[in-house]
Amino acid sequence: MNDHDSWSRRRTTTDTYNAQRRAIELGQAIYDARTAKGWSQRRLAEEAHVRQATISSLEAADVLHPTLETLDKLASALDLDVNVSLTSRPLTEA
Repeated sequence: MNDHDSWSRRRTTTDTYNAQRRAIELGQAIYDARTAKGWSQRRLAEEAHVRQATISSLEAADVLHPTLETLDKLASALDLDVNVSLTSRPLTEA
């Protein structure tokens, strides 16, 4: 295996890990906001005009890349704002 293959494999693993971590954090945030309102997944789905299965999948972190449209619908129903930011990250050496 050459250095490029090793770097590529680490990069893919890191990207997957970060996507999963974000999915878990998002799922927990949706769950917390929904339960704070005393709503079931079904109620949130009705309020947000999405399928209940979508809520379930998001809360279970089964969706790594939700659409902004879905996030906007959920945020609106939950009286929240969607905040997306791009930030610098530290450089890592291969």
